[in-house]
Amino acid sequence: MKKNEIEKNYLSTFSNISTKGKKEVDDIQRDKNIVNYKFKLNEELIKMINNEREKDIHREKLLAVTLDYDEKKKIEKLYGIERAKAAVKIIKFSK
Repeated sequence: MKKNEIEKNYLSTFSNISTKGKKEVDDIQRDKNIVNYKFKLNEELIKMINNEREKDIHREKLLAVTLDYDEKKKIEKLYGIERAKAAVKIIKFSK
């Protein structure tokens, strides 16, 4: 579901805001801000994951054309470290 659709659905639930008191309006605005913030965080997380996926595809292609056994082992070790760092970065962001 896209952001605009989420906002429309959320706001349509509260279409009769004019009859609500100030506290209810403030609560609704706070909830809307929370929803928007979570949506933005999820978008960023998806971008990070997709970026790491692209890097991984590139790594695999480079590894596939490497013929020397020792060089492949070095590259695999380096890629393992890069993947681990990416995993830590994604986990930290998602907390």
